[in-house]
Amino acid sequence: MYIKKILADYKDENINDYSVELFKGYHFINTAGHGYLAIGSDENGYSEAYKIANNSNYSFILDGGLVYLEEDCDASQFLKFMEV
Repeated sequence: MYIKKILADYKDENINDYSVELFKGYHFINTAGHGYLAIGSDENGYSEAYKIANNSNYSFILDGGLVYLEEDCDASQFLKFMEV
């Protein structure tokens, strides 16, 4: 899966250690140490996800603007904003 490979390459980790599931309509990526909510530029809430990631030390904006929100703070902030 494309979104999983981008994050694994960025973090220089083995993609086989990652799993992906749907969570509240978004892709959630489990890594060996963390989880990330992945939001593409064509998905609902992208601009808010981008703002959150841009102001975070734990989330990422990668390849083509894909946003990866870290599970502990940023993803929950996003989901609260989206009220899902």
